[in-house]
Amino acid sequence: MNGQQPAYGRDEMDENLGGAGGVASVDPGGDVDLELERLWMAVSSVEWRSLALVPASGGLPTVELARTLSSLGFRNYGESIGVADLTDVRCNLEAPIEVIRWHVRRGERVIVAVGPCGRSVATVPLVRAVDCAILCIALGRTRIDEANDTIARLGRDAFLGTLLVRPERALAPVPDPVLTRRLGAFS
Repeated sequence: MNGQQPAYGRDEMDENLGGAGGVASVDPGGDVDLELERLWMAVSSVEWRSLALVPASGGLPTVELARTLSSLGFRNYGESIGVADLTDVRCNLEAPIEVIRWHVRRGERVIVAVGPCGRSVATVPLVRAVDCAILCIALGRTRIDEANDTIARLGRDAFLGTLLVRPERALAPVPDPVLTRRLGAFS
């Protein structure tokens, strides 16, 4: 998006994300799981200044995930990465988009948490204003049609990959990484 091409193609990114999509887990006490660190390493292998975490449905802790990824960026690279909670933006999109662009112009990275496309008209323009996105799917909650609708609204090329989340355990590991292909996201 924004005319920037990733340093790696979709196949390499998909492989770095562990096959069909990323799988992450976070200890509610704040310890970062190895799978989430692998996800961060894969995401950091792509050139981006602004990244959106896009839930296909409600109930996903995208702000918590954005904060965790930001702290991984600081821990692994010493880089301060901003987090923008835009999950409840309803109107006047010019201001949040301009804030994101301001940080990018200063050479900073920003991770943006947005609301689901099906529940927020702001999501599509916000995601189009960033370099790339990760689709977040809640296992047992996100319906296939919600995931497919999100991809249809934003375009397949907007996404670096898919993050599968087990919502009842705050981003616990997912045993079946092939699920993304079953959802039709990147098959």
